[in-house]
Amino acid sequence: MARTVDIDDLADAIVQEVKNYTNDVSQGIEKEAKKTANEAKNELKQTSPRSDNDGEHYADGWSRKKTGRGDEVGHTVYNKEKPQLTHLLEGGHLNRDGSRTPGQKHIEPVEKKYSELFEKRVEEIIKKGGK
Repeated sequence: MARTVDIDDLADAIVQEVKNYTNDVSQGIEKEAKKTANEAKNELKQTSPRSDNDGEHYADGWSRKKTGRGDEVGHTVYNKEKPQLTHLLEGGHLNRDGSRTPGQKHIEPVEKKYSELFEKRVEEIIKKGGK
């Protein structure tokens, strides 16, 4: 949107436009971070191993929480119900009898997919000025 600015007010007008751009981009990234984290959480719920036992399943325990302070934007996807199982299921573990249970990679592929997707989305937000 074009507007007329007196030469004496040019510096203030530029500063204000940069602030508006920065604010719009920050808000766009915040929305995208939440959206991407929710998508990753939902995919983990679908792709995580499930036990044959009735009751709470490890796969159902995935959740998202907002993290970061001040101007930092962050969302963490984590297993709220059974966090102690994530590294055992992802990387495998030894059993009591000395045998080994192989890992079931389910976190790493989702993390990689959504990290790359978020990066592309942020680039688009910056190009579009936060809109």
